[in-house]
Amino acid sequence: MTILSELDNAALNQGKKKSQIIREALTSYLKEEKIEQWEEENKDAIEKYNKSVEENVLMAQFDVYKNTNPLTNETIPYLLDVQNDILKYELELKCIFKFFKRYS
Repeated sequence: MTILSELDNAALNQGKKKSQIIREALTSYLKEEKIEQWEEENKDAIEKYNKSVEENVLMAQFDVYKNTNPLTNETIPYLLDVQNDILKYELELKCIFKFFKRYS
């Protein structure tokens, strides 16, 4: 089976004209080519930006835990442990936030 006969079958199965399928395929291919070309042209700038973010931007992190303390877990079912590069390395402490149940 040739590529053209496969294309004919695909067009018939999708209810499209062969020219429409060719146009869609070329458009998709050209978009991918443009993206790859742009990424290659801007590779150095992207790498510099990513390095800058790694070195200069503080990324917040957190974990949520169920409160297992039987004395408080009814009113405070969850605890939020907030971590940050400044807190982790410079202050040697953690911030824990309590989530209270809201009663109407």
